[in-house]
Amino acid sequence: MSKLPNAPLLEVIYELKWNITNNQDLGKYQYLHGDLYAKLREFFTTREQLVAPEIPLDLLIQKAIHRFRRVANGYPLYQTGPGILTFNTDNDSYYWDQYYTEAERLTKSFFEVYQYSKDEKFRPSLMFIDFFQFNFNEKDVLSFITENLHININQTFYRQQSPASGFNLDLAYKTEYGQLHILLSTGLANVKQGNGLILQTRLNGPEFAGNPEQILAWLSTAQDFCSKMFKEMTKGKLYESFK
Repeated sequence: MSKLPNAPLLEVIYELKWNITNNQDLGKYQYLHGDLYAKLREFFTTREQLVAPEIPLDLLIQKAIHRFRRVANGYPLYQTGPGILTFNTDNDSYYWDQYYTEAERLTKSFFEVYQYSKDEKFRPSLMFIDFFQFNFNEKDVLSFITENLHININQTFYRQQSPASGFNLDLAYKTEYGQLHILLSTGLANVKQGNGLILQTRLNGPEFAGNPEQILAWLSTAQDFCSKMFKEMTKGKLYESFK
C-alpha cells in the first residue's frame, strides 16, 4: 500500500480489550505478559514497566503496565495490562501491510497463551492520530476547520478581538463496523512543531469470542473504513498537501 510522503500521522494504535471481573481474571495477567514476551522476544527485545510494581493490579484494569519495543525508545511497540493489549506504531514505521502482519502475529500469539474461557468476549478498536500544525494567534481555527475538514462551524455570540485560542470537538456515529469517534482538539505534537490540531479517528468494534481470525478480519475492514473517512474529511487542498 502506498504511503503519503507528507502524511500528518503521529500514531496508529490497535487495541484489544476484555473484561476483568474477579481475582481469577487478574491472576491470569500475572502470567500473560511473560508468556507473550517469551513468544515475541525475537521481534520485541526491550521491556519496560510503566507503573510501580507495588500498585495493586485491581487499580490498573484496562491500563497498560508493561511495554515491549523493538528498539529502545522506538516504534513499533506493544503493551499489555489487565484486560488490554495494544500495538502502536508511528508515521515513520507505518506501512499498513507490515503493520497488519505484526498485529496478526501479536493477536494470534495472545490467544495462544491467554487462558480465556469460551464465554469471554474481546473488543477490538483501531485509532489513527494525526496532527495539523496551526497558529491560533494568527489564524481563525473555525475557518480552517470549515475550509479544510468539511465541518461547518460558526459562532455569532461573541465578537472577539482575536481568534479562538483553543478548540475541542467530539463526534460519535454508529456504523456497521462499530462506534466511530472523531475527536478534534488543540494539541502539541512536539516542541519543534508547536501547537496545532490533533485529529483522532477511532473505530470501536463489536464484541468477539476468542477467535483471532474474526478479530483480524474486522481490523482489516476497520483500516479501510478509517482510511476512506480520513480522505473524505481532508479532501481538497489539505489532502493534496500530504502528497
